[in-house]
Amino acid sequence: MGPVFAAYSVVTAFLSGIFCGSAVNFFSRDEKETGHRSEECPYCAARKRNVFRRIVEYGFMAIPRDINKALFVGILLSGVFGALVPENYFAARCPEG
Repeated sequence: MGPVFAAYSVVTAFLSGIFCGSAVNFFSRDEKETGHRSEECPYCAARKRNVFRRIVEYGFMAIPRDINKALFVGILLSGVFGALVPENYFAARCPEG
């Protein structure tokens, strides 16, 4: 679709991430409702750490750890399908149009 669509999709993904992350942060104010002190809560203590460090840990450690099995199976299956299905399989079966 061209460079305009590519730029539009990048900007839209960035803005939707910022908007949704802000909404989750705004609506999840559990610390105030529970009434516990931050010294007793490991979650609250972790929130006070460096924000950049938390972002990097979540993006490069937590997410890959959560999706590693599904990602591995998906890559394996796509490799198997790519090897078994002939290159022109769908072109030969679809009518010209």
